[in-house]
Amino acid sequence: MVFQKYDGYDNTTVLCNVNDNTTVLCDVNDNTTVLCNVNDNTTVLCDVNDNTTVPCNVNDNNTVPCDVNDNTTVPCDVNDNTTVPCDVNDNTTVLCNVNDNTTVPCDVNDNTTVSCDVNDNTTVPCDVNDNTTVLCDVNDNTTVLCDVNDNTTVPCDVNDNTTVPCDVNDNTTVLCDVNDNTTVPCDVNDNTTVL
Repeated sequence: MVFQKYDGYDNTTVLCNVNDNTTVLCDVNDNTTVLCNVNDNTTVLCDVNDNTTVPCNVNDNNTVPCDVNDNTTVPCDVNDNTTVPCDVNDNTTVLCNVNDNTTVPCDVNDNTTVSCDVNDNTTVPCDVNDNTTVLCDVNDNTTVLCDVNDNTTVPCDVNDNTTVPCDVNDNTTVLCDVNDNTTVPCDVNDNTTVL
């Protein structure tokens, strides 16, 4: 295997352009070891603007971190059943863009773990503006939570025989929008449970 060193702006060894399972380093602007451009099962690092190690652009079963603006490790862009975190503006681990039955958190503006965009029977939390875990957008018999503006857990929008709470403005659990033989309480503005 031929290793090529180039484009080093510091004392870092930089290798690149490898099409097999060789460790490849490239594009380093600091003291960080960075791998990139690998089309096999190799861990690949790239695009690091700080002291964080960041792998990216992997089309196999590897965990791939990329796009880090702080000291957080963030994996993204995986087309298999790999856990993929991406789009993190703080120190929170966030998962997104998974097309299989992987738990995927995304869109987090605070320290809450949020998952979204799952098309199977996976529990999916999404759209959280506070510290509440919220599930939404499930098309099977999974318990689904959505649209919570406080600390209440609220499931909604289920088309099967799943118990579905929704539309809660306080600390009350409220069920609604069920098209089968499920007991459905809804429309509660206080601490009362209503069927």
